[in-house]
Amino acid sequence: MERRIFLAKLFGFSLTFLSKPKGNAQIGKPILNVLLAVDLSQENRKKDRLADLRAMEFFFRSKGEMAGMNVQVHTFLNNSFTPTHIIETINKIGDITKSQPPNSGIAFYFSGHGANFGDEIFPRFSFGNEVLAMNKLNAMIGACNPRLRFILADCCNNFIQGMSQIPNTANPTDEDLVKKLFWDFGASNVRKTILICAAERGEYSYSVESGSIFQQMFRKAFYECTSNDNISTSWEQIKNRTMKEVKRILDRQSKTTGVSYGQAPIFKIISTSDI
Repeated sequence: MERRIFLAKLFGFSLTFLSKPKGNAQIGKPILNVLLAVDLSQENRKKDRLADLRAMEFFFRSKGEMAGMNVQVHTFLNNSFTPTHIIETINKIGDITKSQPPNSGIAFYFSGHGANFGDEIFPRFSFGNEVLAMNKLNAMIGACNPRLRFILADCCNNFIQGMSQIPNTANPTDEDLVKKLFWDFGASNVRKTILICAAERGEYSYSVESGSIFQQMFRKAFYECTSNDNISTSWEQIKNRTMKEVKRILDRQSKTTGVSYGQAPIFKIISTSDI
């Protein structure tokens, strides 16, 4: 089978143990467990990858709290940036899920290197000499039975020297719209799975010093789709706007440099109902 490589940017995380998560548990509130894995092994990539880490931690923490959830963040960096640490953490979350309030969710963000060997849509995450397939990770998180299962692979990140910085705009956000995206799905038996990769199979994903283009355009699209000016929103709308913004930024850069930057993010949005 033809080997196609994502020359990727999938990143590692430092582990915050479940016994002492960031944020105090509040009885009765839905819990959002956020796992952030960022690869800091390359000295020349630390600046933009740390920017990704800070941006996505703030995004999940602020939006989770806006949705009325108790946000618990687990980071994997340096020595804890391994599949073993991540799997152990997911298993611990699964063990305590039975006692968690309803409407709890799990979100996973990966920033570092990834590869695709042509046999799956989503990549395999690289942890030095080890790999962890996104599909395997999805299955493990699904076994925890969260109300929301969210995985974002911010991978295949080829750094473009000299690309202009991207202004970070955040519109005022409507709390009710955020709740509808994170857990208030209209019926108590509905669950959602959101799988995202920054690039299509075989493509690069690009960055600037302020972080990956994808994560910045994803957050921009989220803020715009949940602004106070909107009556309703959906993950499908956020997907469409993100893809449009990524294309706009890269097309603008192509006109400046004369180089083509092809990057088409993948979104898979699934709704299921408990029987």
